[in-house]
Amino acid sequence: MDEVQKINLIISEHRIKLHRFNPSKREIWCVVGNKNEYWFDQSLDFCSCKGYYFTRFNKNDLCYHLKSAKAAKIKDVDIIEFSDDEYDDFLLSIINGLFDQ
Repeated sequence: MDEVQKINLIISEHRIKLHRFNPSKREIWCVVGNKNEYWFDQSLDFCSCKGYYFTRFNKNDLCYHLKSAKAAKIKDVDIIEFSDDEYDDFLLSIINGLFDQ
């Protein structure tokens, strides 16, 4: 499967997730892969996937997760609402998950 097909699949399967915390409106974004979730920040052009480092620093390009997020429209994104009280525990679970990959 080429990169364009991967991007289209991620978008069509709604695998881009926005975790929004209320009332602060803080946001944490992720892309659900085949085996892992990858956390990203579009404003920093950062993704937690292993391919990010190779494509960003060796090819001066973005990984296909970031390209998917940039190509997606808001209707393609699953928005999941949380309370601000859940923010710290959510961040802890992300950090712990990064070490499990």
